[in-house]
Amino acid sequence: MWVVVLAHAARGRVCDVDPTDSWFSSSIPSDCERLELHAVRSMPALASALAAAPPSLRELALRLANVTEADATALAGALSAGLERVDLWHNHVRDAGAEVLAAALEASPTSALATLYITDNEVSDAGAAALARATGRLETLGLGGNAIGDAGAAALADG
Repeated sequence: MWVVVLAHAARGRVCDVDPTDSWFSSSIPSDCERLELHAVRSMPALASALAAAPPSLRELALRLANVTEADATALAGALSAGLERVDLWHNHVRDAGAEVLAAALEASPTSALATLYITDNEVSDAGAAALARATGRLETLGLGGNAIGDAGAAALADG
């Protein structure tokens, strides 16, 4: 059984939800400020739920959630929503996913996103170079634990 955690910061309570439940087919609770998902069975369903997310939702954490480079395409639309912080720690976004996320940020001039963590996601110089184009939009970009070398570091420094 996978566990999905919905954190309701406004009420200070955390709800455990079985992902076989139909919460994706309804909506994210209206008082949810931080959504933490530790396993996602359907990234397109999550993307749809995020597209209709309440204005209160500010943070999305998909830590150790097996997010792949293909899933990044489904998540890209969420970056243009009202999210201020996205944490994709320890997934499999890789360079292709980093490029998709960077393009989404570049294409969303009204994005509220200030913090993006892509730590431990098998990103190399190519992904870092793509993200460098979008770093001016971010206050914090977490890329620790990736295979970024001198060329990627230089691109980020110049970004």
